[in-house]
Amino acid sequence: MKKLWFLLSVCAVLSIGIYVFHSISKEEPHLQSTKHLKNSYGPYFFPIAIAKFSSANLPSLIIKLNGNDVLAELDLGFRGEAVLPKEVLERIEDKQFIDEKTMYGPRGASYKKKRYKAPKIEIGKVTFSDCIIQEEIDEFAFISTIQLGTKTESIYAPGRIGWELFKNCNLFLDLPNAKAAFCDSIKTLQNRGYPSEQFVKTKLLSERGFIEMKAMGPDGEQIWTLDTGCTWNILNCSAQGKSIEEMSLDSKNIDEFSISINDTAFNQISFHKLPIELPIPVYGILGMEFFKKHQVFIDFSENQIYIRKVPPSK
Repeated sequence: MKKLWFLLSVCAVLSIGIYVFHSISKEEPHLQSTKHLKNSYGPYFFPIAIAKFSSANLPSLIIKLNGNDVLAELDLGFRGEAVLPKEVLERIEDKQFIDEKTMYGPRGASYKKKRYKAPKIEIGKVTFSDCIIQEEIDEFAFISTIQLGTKTESIYAPGRIGWELFKNCNLFLDLPNAKAAFCDSIKTLQNRGYPSEQFVKTKLLSERGFIEMKAMGPDGEQIWTLDTGCTWNILNCSAQGKSIEEMSLDSKNIDEFSISINDTAFNQISFHKLPIELPIPVYGILGMEFFKKHQVFIDFSENQIYIRKVPPSK
């Protein structure tokens, strides 16, 4: 199994800053999952506070470790549970060293990352036990970053949490309204005031290590990756001898078209045409540009994704 960390960010300054971050690890061992929360708890809706959006428009949550609050980016492009810097990991008591994994950056450089098992991570009212946490490497993040313009503030939260942390606890994202929740079902969302008939349902695809779905676009039906760790929507294309910096600044490399999910059209979505060079082919990414206009419910228990376009505020 392999994992992807892909981050394309825009700094909130007059000049545009672009960051690209992705990594792949090989032969990730299967980690036994626990029983899904709804099978033991029944219907539930536990709100999660979005602590902030970074200058790159990336959402972060507050997670609690050993009673200490840590800001962590919610990154659905990361197949894993959590990544924390060394200084934060050192404050976690009773952690257990597991192993070191070789991680590969976008330019082929490899690094050893330590992995630990931590007793628990708390997010809101939900506690996740025996979590696998990777140690972040500053050099790895630096080498895997491409920047344009002037950086005025760090776009990185101290930690990062990935989608595998939530696979036993369904995740609802209402990022247009800076809200999120753990929720058992679309029926419970309906009871909470979210009109279920307005959500489009499609199959959740996670076999490749990403959160993905099928949708119709200009090239017919394709698999699209959902990633809250990516600022832009991206359509994979050839670099044609240009650098990613040159392509990022070229307005001609932005395309706009509709995609259709189960015969329901989502109109006029802008995509940045950029190369995505990974061992696993990726056709396109729906990033925070998409999530800031749509509510998304990921039902891991039923392998379904529900999407609703949020009406413009009056």
